[in-house]
Amino acid sequence: MLGWLLKWRESFDFGLRPRHVHEGVEINLYPFTKRAAEWLERNADGFEGSAWSQRDRCLQLSDLETLQLHRVVEMLEEAGLKVRFYGRLKGWDGKSPIWRKLAGGR
Repeated sequence: MLGWLLKWRESFDFGLRPRHVHEGVEINLYPFTKRAAEWLERNADGFEGSAWSQRDRCLQLSDLETLQLHRVVEMLEEAGLKVRFYGRLKGWDGKSPIWRKLAGGR
């Protein structure tokens, strides 16, 4: 019964989601797979100013990384990891300026 959930979750390595549902620009990075968790552990030093949230089980990206979110996505994809966008990030192309998307624009 839960097989579909496990398959779906394994289809993406990371999820990116706004920290607050309706406002703000803070972004959380969720590792979904073992491969993603291992990659994040090896590369945690590259996320200056970001902090791991034990409660939410995600990396809370710093303001600088949020502004340069396209670079974070590029780095993950270059490592062969798949990223999915959630909430207000859904439909974002991963390349255009993120503040437009978070502000409700296109």
